[in-house]
Amino acid sequence: MPAPRLPALVLMLAAVGDGAAGLALPHAVLDAARARYACKSFDPSRPVEPAQLRLLADAARAAPSSFNVQPWRCVLVSSVEGRAALARGMLGANGQRVLEAPLVAVFAADLRACGRAARVAALAAAVGAPAAFVSRLPFYVSLFSSGYRLGLLKWPLFVAKRLAMALLGVLRAVPKLSTPETWAFKNAMPAVTHLMLQAAELGLATLPMEGFDEGRVRAALAIPRRYAIPCVVAVGHASERAAAAPRAGRFEFDELFAAETFGAPWVPPPAPLPAA
Repeated sequence: MPAPRLPALVLMLAAVGDGAAGLALPHAVLDAARARYACKSFDPSRPVEPAQLRLLADAARAAPSSFNVQPWRCVLVSSVEGRAALARGMLGANGQRVLEAPLVAVFAADLRACGRAARVAALAAAVGAPAAFVSRLPFYVSLFSSGYRLGLLKWPLFVAKRLAMALLGVLRAVPKLSTPETWAFKNAMPAVTHLMLQAAELGLATLPMEGFDEGRVRAALAIPRRYAIPCVVAVGHASERAAAAPRAGRFEFDELFAAETFGAPWVPPPAPLPAA
């Protein structure tokens, strides 16, 4: 009988002993994260190629969301006319950046996510999710998103639900319920991050912007009022000036991470080597 094969990671760990400093691990996501920065000006002569655009869309589409509701839409604006109309809704220098960038991704977050519950349940059932879970999905989506199609009645219902959760919380653990906008924004932003990381991996520059007049952006792109706009992302190739600009640093590990309890110091392990 042949000897059982050990996982490659186990073999690598054995080779380096107790320390992980010599361990070679893939760095693709980290490299993309470090390559991404807020690009303040773009080269308008260099387009985003169709194949690149498809990868950006695929990456955003793969982003996680609560119960897989995917409560967002993205309007991809690349025409000169479309970017000019959009620029009129941007604040300050963001207008010029929208004109320079060959592609602008405008993310819209769905404030009535309950309308997606049936589709989400069908997706869950298609991959064999337990029937009991599938049947409860519409309730879960309603509970967490507060995205009802009830007009002004949604606010009394939201307050009543918060009160019920507060009373129930005396007896057991309960979730903190968000407003429809907070919940929708929270679930749209992973798609924004995925798009920007994929852009960085492709050598493209991005700039996420919140400096805009939502009403004017909505009007320029015919976005329905059931959607709020969390972020506008300019995408393209950095200008020479932007590419040469110094990058802002980040806080140290001990300012961002804690071990076991909030505020307890965490010492990062040695950084692994990049994989060959």
